[in-house]
Amino acid sequence: ASTAQGDVTYSAVTGSITQNAETTANTGDIAYTAAQSITQNAATSIQTGHVNYLAGSNIAQNANTTTQAGQIDYAATTGNIIVDAGMTTSTGTGAINFTAGDNIRSEIIGTGEGDINFTAANNIVVSNTVDTASGEVNFTATTGSIETEADAAITATSDISLAAQGNIDQNAAVASTAQGDVTYSAATGSITQNAETTANTGDIAYTAAQSITQNA
Repeated sequence: ASTAQGDVTYSAVTGSITQNAETTANTGDIAYTAAQSITQNAATSIQTGHVNYLAGSNIAQNANTTTQAGQIDYAATTGNIIVDAGMTTSTGTGAINFTAGDNIRSEIIGTGEGDINFTAANNIVVSNTVDTASGEVNFTATTGSIETEADAAITATSDISLAAQGNIDQNAAVASTAQGDVTYSAATGSITQNAETTANTGDIAYTAAQSITQNA
């Protein structure tokens, strides 16, 4: 589906959505809403507008989602958001928000100007780079743990926050490159730092209910 000026909307009131063809818009919003799951197998792109995927259960992102100017939202109310290896979610200007009732597993995430926010009721696994050229990065695992894998460097100009109820395993570099703090909080668990954390003019804080292991 494509439109030069206008919105594109798909809604499955009681079922699921499988997107097998590219969806594009020049000026307008793109929205996929399903009572059950959403499987994205083709690219979604907008010049100016908001991209919104909202599923009652799981979302599988198996293709790229991009905007030049506009916010990108993925929300899985009771399920997981799983992004296939190598896929990109990016916007030139705008926030990127992932919200899951269970787990989040991300790939390449980037915005030229805007915040990046992940909130999962269970675990967050960051599998690839996360970068905002002007904004914050906030990851919250409300009952679970956070893991950044070896290829998952996190870069922001402002604050970076990783907050987990359980453990935090940092296996890639984390950098606040302008004016921002970097904070890690494991409310009931431990923190393992296996990669460098840097802040240009801000503070760095690690807080864990149990142990902190610094290996980098």
